Amino acid sequence: MVAGEVKALAAQTAKATAEIGSQIDTVRTATSDAVTAMAEIGGIIGTINAVSAAIAAAVEQQNATTHEIAASVQAVSNATAGTAQAMEHVVLVADNAGTASRDVLSGAAQIGREAETLRTEVDQFLVAVRDDTADERRRYERVATNGAMANVQTKGRSAARMTLRNVSRGGASLASDWTMPTGTQVEIELPDAGGSVPARVVRCGGGELGVVFGSEPQALQRIDRFLAGLTPQARRAA
Repeated sequence: MVAGEVKALAAQTAKATAEIGSQIDTVRTATSDAVTAMAEIGGIIGTINAVSAAIAAAVEQQNATTHEIAASVQAVSNATAGTAQAMEHVVLVADNAGTASRDVLSGAAQIGREAETLRTEVDQFLVAVRDDTADERRRYERVATNGAMANVQTKGRSAARMTLRNVSRGGASLASDWTMPTGTQVEIELPDAGGSVPARVVRCGGGELGVVFGSEPQALQRIDRFLAGLTPQARRAA
């Protein structure tokens, strides 16, 4: 009976030992699988780190590209604004050039009209000088006025009283401190002439204003009226 129990106990021990060995093998296999799995996890983590680094680099590069794009957009905007400003300046310069051209054309036309008027006055003066009558020639000879005063006015200046140094049907010399360009239009009111006479400046400076009278019939009548009113003493040679 004891031998049977020992035998049964031995059998149980052998069975338990076999089960323990099997469990040890199972544990060993599980441990090996765990090690393999950990290695795989480590590899995956390495891959994740590499991917994260690549993503970070891509994000950094994208940020740099975004900054470059923003800078380019700003540069383009600035260039566009500069171009628009330059075009406005070009338009302004073109407008100014057009205005200047119109002013030049207007001035040239005015000079042409004035030149034509002056030529007519000179021609009439020369015709009068060549006239056969002595009386007509005398009217174009300068005579002194013995201090007669005349009112002189022109655009942009107040009227002034000036002393007539000498006068003729063609023009006069007045004592004046005015300064103005040759060709300036003036109006001269001679004493007892019945109105003003248009004239143009032919010399100005040194205290003298030299003018040539206009040749309109009404102007000539007023000049003749003034000359006729001079006394013989005043009509001495200038």
